[in-house]
Amino acid sequence: MGLRDRLQGRPRPTASCRIAVVDTREAEQELTEAGAALQVLVFAGGGEELPAAKDRLSAARAALAACFETVVCAAMPPDEFEALVDAHKPRKDTDDEAWNNETFPRACFLECAPGEMTRQEWEEFLRTQVNDGERTLLYQTAIRANIRVPDPNVPKD
Repeated sequence: MGLRDRLQGRPRPTASCRIAVVDTREAEQELTEAGAALQVLVFAGGGEELPAAKDRLSAARAALAACFETVVCAAMPPDEFEALVDAHKPRKDTDDEAWNNETFPRACFLECAPGEMTRQEWEEFLRTQVNDGERTLLYQTAIRANIRVPDPNVPKD
C-alpha cells in the first residue's frame, strides 16, 4: 500500500471522552478499598491471599469502568468545519476569539456526535441528562477532534 492509498484511506480524526451513566461512588469506594487491601498484603509479604486481592482489584476496576460510556466524536471534513466556524462568528465586546463561544461549541458537538443517537436525541440529552461540566467536556471533545492538533508522540523528521 503506497502513500496515496494510505493517506486517502485514512479515517477522519476522532476524539473521545467518558461520561458516567450510573453513580460511581460505590465502585470508586470498592476500588479504593481493594487497592488499599492489596497494598497492605504486598507490604506484609504477600501470602496466599495475594491472588484473591489482585482479583478483587481487577474486578473493582472493571466495575468502575462499567459505570462509564465512551463518546467518540468524529471530525467534520475541514471545509465543513470552517463553514461552521464562519457561521458562528465571534461577537464584539466579548471574550470570543475564533468563534461565538455561546453557540459554536454546541453546534460543533451536534455535527460530530456519534450516530447511535439522532440529533434530536443528542439535543434532549444535552438539555436534560448532563451537568455543565459534562456538557463542556462533550463540546471540547468535538472541537478537539476538529482542530487536528498533531500528536506530540509522533516522531519528527
